[in-house]
Amino acid sequence: MSDATQHQPFGTYRLPRSFEWLRQRSGELPNGRIGRAGASLIRRVIASRGPGVYDVEVFPTIHARLYPATNTCERRVFTAAQFFDAEERAFLDSAVATSPSSTFVFFDLGANVGLYGLSVLSSARAHQRDVKVIAVEPDPTTRSRLLENIAFSNAADKFIVESCGVGADRGVGGMVAHANNRGQNRITTGGSGATGQIEILPLFDICQRHGITSIDAVKIDVEGMDFDVLEAFFAAAPSSLYPGSIIVEVDKTGAKPAVVALCEKSGYQVAQRTRMNAIVTRAETAMGHL
Repeated sequence: MSDATQHQPFGTYRLPRSFEWLRQRSGELPNGRIGRAGASLIRRVIASRGPGVYDVEVFPTIHARLYPATNTCERRVFTAAQFFDAEERAFLDSAVATSPSSTFVFFDLGANVGLYGLSVLSSARAHQRDVKVIAVEPDPTTRSRLLENIAFSNAADKFIVESCGVGADRGVGGMVAHANNRGQNRITTGGSGATGQIEILPLFDICQRHGITSIDAVKIDVEGMDFDVLEAFFAAAPSSLYPGSIIVEVDKTGAKPAVVALCEKSGYQVAQRTRMNAIVTRAETAMGHL
């Protein structure tokens, strides 16, 4: 994040009226190939103004400062936000609406600029439910964007932002940056090209650090470490702390992903497979809320 954009009030980078009108029309496009092509065209037209920084409403009541040129998820949500991980967000919306918890607790592991957690917050506001989001994002620049989006959405009291990385064991690592997509930055504990010094904690340790005793849902996307993180968590945590549902990235092969088999062994069942993720739920959650 450059000094020129950081700490500027929301609206500083609002689109000109005609471009914002065009961007909003993308939110009316139907799902499918034609709708997605239309969203891509609108995005290119707006981007012709330059790489850009944009202050927009991404979900109802949620304001974000987006940098589409440097981050795939920010580019995807900039136009036609209804297409952004629509099945996963619809599942979480239903989970928020039907949860018996007085406060819906959501962990976003690999939170990036906060779009999943902010979507859950939007759902909670719509359903008049309380929510607590624990967003784990170790990259300093990305985390700064996350914190600004939380502030722009008047959500500081709903979020805990954790600066550590998440892994199977406690340790220290460095950040390896991706050239074109901040969402693919990753932590490594060895090798060249890493910068900074980042604390690494297991998920159970993060729960204990923040006094979390129950979890409604987890989204995990930690660049190849998902299996190790969940395996360590299931081994260390009491079953009462197991999340009601987990959204985890899986490969596109026909074989059952190892992380799905791990979750099934730990008492989960597959509720849904999307283009990028598996959504697994504990048996009692599936019966009660699906």
